[in-house]
Amino acid sequence: MLRALFGFDWKKSPAHLLLLSMFLSPRPLEDVTESDWGKTWTDVLGEDLHKAIKRFLDEGMIERAGVRECLAYKYRVSDLKSMLKKRGLRVSGRKRELIERLVQADAEGMKAAVSGVSVFQCTDKG
Repeated sequence: MLRALFGFDWKKSPAHLLLLSMFLSPRPLEDVTESDWGKTWTDVLGEDLHKAIKRFLDEGMIERAGVRECLAYKYRVSDLKSMLKKRGLRVSGRKRELIERLVQADAEGMKAAVSGVSVFQCTDKG
C-alpha cells in the first residue's frame, strides 16, 4: 500500500537486488520463473516476477549470454575435452581455456553446439 502512495524505487529494493544476483552466473530464465519459488518471488518483490525480469532486460541489467558462457553452462570439462580431441586440439587447461580453444578453432560449430541454449547473465551495469 505504501508503495502505491509513495512510489517504489526497485533499484534500492533488497529483493530486486537479490533477484538480479541470481544472474551473476549464466542461467536460464526458467530456473527462476518456473521454479517453485516463482510465486514467492512475486510476493517478495511486490510485483510480478516476469515484469521485474523484463525491466532488468530493458534496462540492460541482464542480457543473453554469449557462446562462451553458453558452452560453460551446458558442458562439463570432460565434454569439452572430448570436443577438443575430435578436432585434434590440445586438451589441457582450465575450463575457460578449453572453451576459448574450441571457439577459436570452430566458432560456427560452437554456435551450433549451443543453438538451443538460452541463458542470461548480469551485465557490467547490472
